[in-house]
This record gives sequence, structure tokens and C-alpha cells, in this order.
Amino acid sequence: MSDDDEPGSGSGLLWYAAGRSSGYSSGKSDGFRNGKSHGFRNGELAALRNVDAQQEAEHRAGWRSIHIKDFNAWMDVLNNERKRNAQLAVEVETLRESLAISDRRGDEHRRKLLKTQKFKSGMDETLLTLLKAAEQGKAGRPEYAELKSIMYQMFDAWSKGEILCSPDALGPRIAYLWKALDG
Repeated sequence: MSDDDEPGSGSGLLWYAAGRSSGYSSGKSDGFRNGKSHGFRNGELAALRNVDAQQEAEHRAGWRSIHIKDFNAWMDVLNNERKRNAQLAVEVETLRESLAISDRRGDEHRRKLLKTQKFKSGMDETLLTLLKAAEQGKAGRPEYAELKSIMYQMFDAWSKGEILCSPDALGPRIAYLWKALDG
């Protein structure tokens, strides 16, 4: 059996083995496409068919032959992707750090807000205690004067945007004054 790229071999087995079952063979006419002659010399068209068959076999096998320029272009794309992935990793780490800082600031803000709410509730409780004491006729007592003085300090601090201290931080003294005026 002769090789298929020799003129006039006519077996077609190589083409079938490569998955091409066109049934045409190389011959003197070299008309493998629709029986037409394209002006190729004997054997040139058979060589082209071998290239086509090899490319189809490579395609089915899952690999491609590419030009070196294409290879370099794909390597450039790959390198650019690697650089971009590295940049993204840095950006992700920066965002994580920013988020951690933001969380810490959020916690600090929540603590300040809680302290402010406690301070405001302390002011409200002190005002309510002073109002009840005044209604009950206890305005002349020294506890009333002391609690009124503390209330003015708290109000001044509040109007300046400062927090003098929470009612708990005023300690047992303010709690004693509240109880003394309520009781």
C-alpha cells in the first residue's frame, strides 16, 4: 500500500484514519474539492490535504498549533491577567483593612452614642426629680440646690457638645440626691 501523499495512490485510508471521509484521493487531477482542478501541480494538493488532516486531528485531540506571534500575544494577555490579579489582591487587602478601620470607628461611634444617650437620660431623670421636688415643696432643701447645680453643669456641657459624665459616673452622690428628693 502506498502513502496517500504520493500522486495516484488512491487508497484514501489515511484520510479516513484522520477522520476525513471525503473519499477523494490524490491523483493526477488533484481535484479533491468538488472534482475541480485549482491549478495545483501533482502532489501539491495532496500535501495541502495532509496539512488539513493534521490540523483537524490536532483540533480533535484538543491542541492547536499556533504561530509564535500568537503565542507571544497570549503570553502578554496571561502576564497582564497575572498583574491585574496581583493588583486586585492588593485592592482586596486594602479594602479589608479599611473595613476593619471602619468597624473600629463604628464601635467607637456606638460607644459615644451610648454614652450620650445615658447622659441625656441622666439629664432627663435629674430634671424630672427637680420638678417633682419643686412640686412637693422641697426646693429649699440643700439636696435640691446641689442637684440643681449639677443639672446646670450637665446642661452647660450638653449645650457645648461635651459630655460631662454619665449619671452613673456622677456616682453615688447623684443617686443619693435623687433618692433624697424623691423620698
